[in-house]
Amino acid sequence: MIKEPGTTSEKLPGDDRLYRRLFEASTYAVLVYTSSQIVAATPAAVRLYGYSDVSQIIGRHPADLSPPKQADGLDSRAGAASHIREAYASGISHFEWLHQRADGTTFPAEVSMTRLDFQEGPVLRATIRDLSEQKEMEARLRQRADSLEHRLHERNQELLESNQALEREVAALQNTERALSDQKAFFKQLFDASPEGIVLLDREDRILKVNQAWLDIFGYQVEEVAGRTINELIVPDMLEQEGSALSETVLDRRPVQAETKRQRKDGVLVDVSILGAPVLIGDDQIAVYGIYRDISGQRRMEEESRLAAAALENTAEGVMILDRDRRVVKVNKAFARITGYGKQEVIGRPMPFRSLQRERGEDDRDIWRALDQDGHWEGEVWNRRKSGETYPELLSLSTLKDGQGQVSHYVCVFNDISEHKEYQRQLEFLAHHDTLTGLPNRTLFQQECQQAIGRAKRSGKVVGILFLDMDHFKTINDSLGHPVGDRFLKDVASRLKEVIRESDLVSRFGGDEFAILVDNIDDPEDVATVANKVREVLSEPVRVDEYELAASCSIGISLFPADGEDASSLLRNADTAMYRAKEKGRNCIQFFSADMNARAYEELLMSKALRDALDQEQFVLHYQPSVCLDTFKIVGVEALVRWEHPEQGLVPPSTFIPLAERNGLIGELGRWVFREACRQAVAWRDQGLPSLRMAVNVSARQFGQRHLITELSREIDSSGMLASDLHIEITESMMMENPDRARRTLEAVARMGVDIAVDDFGTGHSSLSYLKDFPIHYLKVDRSFVMGLPEDQDALAIVRAIVAMAKNLKLKVIAEGVETARQRDLLAEMGCDEAQGYFFSRPRRAADIAQLLKENRPLP
Repeated sequence: MIKEPGTTSEKLPGDDRLYRRLFEASTYAVLVYTSSQIVAATPAAVRLYGYSDVSQIIGRHPADLSPPKQADGLDSRAGAASHIREAYASGISHFEWLHQRADGTTFPAEVSMTRLDFQEGPVLRATIRDLSEQKEMEARLRQRADSLEHRLHERNQELLESNQALEREVAALQNTERALSDQKAFFKQLFDASPEGIVLLDREDRILKVNQAWLDIFGYQVEEVAGRTINELIVPDMLEQEGSALSETVLDRRPVQAETKRQRKDGVLVDVSILGAPVLIGDDQIAVYGIYRDISGQRRMEEESRLAAAALENTAEGVMILDRDRRVVKVNKAFARITGYGKQEVIGRPMPFRSLQRERGEDDRDIWRALDQDGHWEGEVWNRRKSGETYPELLSLSTLKDGQGQVSHYVCVFNDISEHKEYQRQLEFLAHHDTLTGLPNRTLFQQECQQAIGRAKRSGKVVGILFLDMDHFKTINDSLGHPVGDRFLKDVASRLKEVIRESDLVSRFGGDEFAILVDNIDDPEDVATVANKVREVLSEPVRVDEYELAASCSIGISLFPADGEDASSLLRNADTAMYRAKEKGRNCIQFFSADMNARAYEELLMSKALRDALDQEQFVLHYQPSVCLDTFKIVGVEALVRWEHPEQGLVPPSTFIPLAERNGLIGELGRWVFREACRQAVAWRDQGLPSLRMAVNVSARQFGQRHLITELSREIDSSGMLASDLHIEITESMMMENPDRARRTLEAVARMGVDIAVDDFGTGHSSLSYLKDFPIHYLKVDRSFVMGLPEDQDALAIVRAIVAMAKNLKLKVIAEGVETARQRDLLAEMGCDEAQGYFFSRPRRAADIAQLLKENRPLP
């Protein structure tokens, strides 16, 4: 006897009987048929279809075991023919099918067809699994065993009777041998071609034979499994007890069915379903067979379905699923939270609410039409809750289709966007309104102004623009702080709204600038009336805490169509007129005129010339000596910038410094002054002249820049100047603009070894506490106090107080604007350390200062 691969040497019945027994003992319903008739059927198939004998099935067309029509309306005979053709063509076909029992009842089944090729021609093996009666396996196995025993007995009787004649016995034996050989091949193909993994075990749980499907499931080769026990191969340690229990049950001649985990060769656990049963010949149990199915994919799908259901239930968006008739079949928790409807109130009913208004003006029919056409619709709608409250929502509708491409369900996902809408409204408001006062901002003002101009063009009316700038507001901010300034501006805004008409508009552009749009007027005098009302309402002081603050303003006015054809032109011209009002002394009204445009153009040309001057090195430094009041000798100079214009000559700083501050060139100009002053100080030192202090003024814009310290350090290092020879001058207002930042900046300067002076001391509006908090070395008394000495007793008292305070704080004092010997002597008598002024020297060029230093004589 030739040993099959994967078997043991234990004596077994003939293979033909074994394969036939396996086929007939199969608990699966199996049919074998050609394209037109059934040629073999397992007893399980006979029982599954409700027939009493296999002869009632043999010879029939496979479609005869089905109702005339399938559940989807497909003709059963045509459908069966299609699947049979597919199986013959591809070798396998797997599908679900509606079958019919002998009593006319139907049942769904899973059909797996495999083509088997024989010498006589191919046949189809079909495994039919009743999806509704899987747990009746044990009864069917016992019934099948009895039937098999009876048939074997009948066969033996026929063989005994055939032995009566030697010739007939030989012929019968030969015929039987051929039949058994065919059966062996037949059942072997059924075994090998099964899509389920099949294993045959002996009574010691050792593997006798496995098919390829089983090997594929667990990743083994056939030579690796022969003779080994099933538990040692595929049962993980944690399930060893379960595996032993299943084996004992089958060896006790009881079938088992389980869903569990088994271990592949690579150690990976795989989900499987197991069907195990004894193989009996008569009363003898000769083996055990097991059928394994890899259900990992099924478990993954179940887990994905569970996760999808959990996500659906717990998502923040409301979800509602409708059937094809648009009746609710499922909702989630967010649905109830958003709409107020409970699940039981809506399941099985039409949509419980409908949109009230849509952004795009679509009605329900338009939405459903778009949904059926495109499979999706999304938009914003207004809906009503159960309480009757309306709310905006973002709604998304999608269709789900079945296998035939027909719509089976609708999925509605929606979200309450009330907060989002409110946030959008707030953003819209913030984009077009001032956050401090709530007034329209420049953007909204220009839009409204342009619309007013359009109306005026059609009606022939006049539009007026009032541009307001509060007088001395910077002083309020610098001296009392931004919180007081903010409350002051809010009061001003409130007053301005009181004096305008409903058709007019007041706006804050930023800082202390306001604008008023006067619409639909006949006479420009009406605009002047509004301007006078503004001045009148602002004439009363603004009270903020214990402070009474003056609220005067400068007003510039431009008119359409006289002063411009668009909003930008009118605003620009009103702004120009406002600056003319400030030049006239503030707290006044100025209408725009053509010559103002000329001045603005002239300033534009001057700005260009100023930029060219920087590029073409037209600036020079003059130096004004600072004299020690003990020796009257030069101890320092203050660097003062001058513009040598190639056509206009020497342009005074009062002309170009304010312009540089307005057009942003003051920073670049200030850096040049630093660089040139350091270079000149080193040049004097290299000439062997006496050491002196170089004072440089720092503009407010420079002082506010983050890189001031870096630039200052770079200029000192690159020039070779000693930091102790440099002296920077700042104003009180610069320190009080942002005291914390100013302190940090000045401390960094002082750490470099550079002295710091407060210029124009006494003119600022700030607390004197900063004198002890800031690293200050010098106070420079403003010339406005020195000029009145000695006659002006108030000025005299102020200067005495400044000098005395400085001495107590160990600060040095420099007096500016000294023009007479009496002033010099009085300041020296007070204890003032140094003085500057025309009495000693006007600002001079570097060469002149060098000569004075060489002479080293007292001044004047």
